Amino acid sequence: MKVLTTKTLLLMTLTGVLLVAILTAGCCCATTGITEPTSSPELTNQEAINDDNDYITVNLCKIDPENADYWKKHDIYICDSPERTHVVDKIPAAGNVRVKIIDTATYEGRVYYKISYDGGKGWVSKLMLTGSE
Repeated sequence: MKVLTTKTLLLMTLTGVLLVAILTAGCCCATTGITEPTSSPELTNQEAINDDNDYITVNLCKIDPENADYWKKHDIYICDSPERTHVVDKIPAAGNVRVKIIDTATYEGRVYYKISYDGGKGWVSKLMLTGSE
């Protein structure tokens, strides 16, 4: 029988907390039946990003290597708005996916990017795409 050390338990706990934080930050969108984006008084600081060079490469296996096996099997959900009321598309979480940033907004203190990927468009948190705010 293997005995778990305090350090191992702490690392397992922190990994779990990080996974939950990433999932709640933008991966999981609440589906409420609303099919069109709605405006919100909390949605502020929208600014257009029109430069053709505004692309980022997404690979959660590199951002979160301890959970790479999980990310290889799952997608990142893209929502209709920063309020995350409806899932409109998804992108692979692994594999160096290149997405174009179309717009940015701040909602409830978190930065969101409107992205375009393979013909689809939608909103996802900066934290979800980059691993940092």
